[in-house]
Amino acid sequence: MHYLKTTFLVFLISFNCTAFCQDKENPFYASVVVIEDSNLIKIIESLLVNNNCVNKRADLYLDYRKADYLTLGQGSIKQKVRFFKKDGVKIYMTFLNNNPFFIFSKEEKNLPIRKTDFKVDLNEFLEVYDYSIRDLSYWILKEREGKVEVIKEVLIGCN
Repeated sequence: MHYLKTTFLVFLISFNCTAFCQDKENPFYASVVVIEDSNLIKIIESLLVNNNCVNKRADLYLDYRKADYLTLGQGSIKQKVRFFKKDGVKIYMTFLNNNPFFIFSKEEKNLPIRKTDFKVDLNEFLEVYDYSIRDLSYWILKEREGKVEVIKEVLIGCN
C-alpha cells in the first residue's frame, strides 16, 4: 500500500511539473522599451495630458506601421493583439505619466526606442474576440527636419 501511495505521489508531482513547466507554443510578447526622443515625448504629453478628448479607459498607442506618418491614438489593445500576431506586427510597451503606452511597428529599425530585458506576456489576449467599435480621438504625426509635429487632429467624444 505504501508503494502505491509513493508511486501515485511521484506520478502526481511529475505530471504537475510537466504541465506547469511547459512553454506555450508561439508566445507573443510586448518588449518593454524606453522612448529616447525627448521631442516626441513632449508632443505626446502635450496632446494627452489634461485633454478632455482622451478616453481614460482606452489604451494609448503610437503606430509606426505607415511609412510616411505615425498615428497617436487610443483604443483597445485586446482587439489588436490577435491580428498583430497574424500580421507580424511588433508590439512594444512603455509608460508615460504612469500609464501603459504601446508602440506598434512592422520593423524595428528607425524607432526612437531603447529595448530593456523585460517583456509583457500578451498571450491571454490572443483569444479575445471583441468586435465593438469605438470612435476615439487620434492625431497624425510626421517627422520634419528632425522634429515631430502634428499634421492632423481628429477629436471625437470630447467632454
